[in-house]
Amino acid sequence: MDDSSPPVAFILLLCTLGDIGSAASADTPPRPGSWEVSDNQGRVCMLLSFSAQISVHEKTAGHENRVLNILPSYNSKTSCLTPYREVIFAPSSGTSYPKLQLTFYLDPIKQVYTMAKVVAQWYDASLDEPFTEQRISDNFLSASVAVENSYYCEDEMTVDLDGGDASVHMWNMHLQPFSDESGGVYGPKQNCDSGAWIIAACTLIGVGVFMVFAGMGVYVLKRRRRNDYAHLQGGGYPQHDSIAQPSTSIS
Repeated sequence: MDDSSPPVAFILLLCTLGDIGSAASADTPPRPGSWEVSDNQGRVCMLLSFSAQISVHEKTAGHENRVLNILPSYNSKTSCLTPYREVIFAPSSGTSYPKLQLTFYLDPIKQVYTMAKVVAQWYDASLDEPFTEQRISDNFLSASVAVENSYYCEDEMTVDLDGGDASVHMWNMHLQPFSDESGGVYGPKQNCDSGAWIIAACTLIGVGVFMVFAGMGVYVLKRRRRNDYAHLQGGGYPQHDSIAQPSTSIS
């Protein structure tokens, strides 16, 4: 991602339209879970903490909207592979759904990681079978993260899945998806780009616009007063088209 400052036009668009890239969550965040994710040999290679839910809003008539929370009690599993490393979260007992899968990519040259894929799976009662949707991206995180660092973000991240039947919402993320590269611990936090800068930028722009118009108003008022005074000093009067001016000649 480009780390340069956002252009003014883009900031103005955000001020006008708000956050156009995310949809509102259907529910409040569930309690965050914390997972030490290991492979089949018991080797821990991922440290992940977050709140998440799947918001199902199927377009088919008769389907009910529902919110499926990813609970702290859910099991997690991974293969610890690189450069693509996926983790699956699923209920520890009873039903097998919902499931959430996250895939991270470690660039072997730059030694930075991204979140490359999000997959949600839930049980569709009308079809009597599980239903799956996914979305792939260069990076769902706000920026690439150095492999030795952890990604930290309290803001909501919304991923609208391909197909339009569901969205995944995540909050309070603290991610170290390649913990085997960071000594088995959370590395220094790399904070996400918070939306707070948009509010601050909009406030500054609003104040600036107000000051410009206020300054223009003062300038116009002072100029008009100077012109009126000059007319009076010269024996003339301010000109008004709709009012007949008195004669200054002497007969």
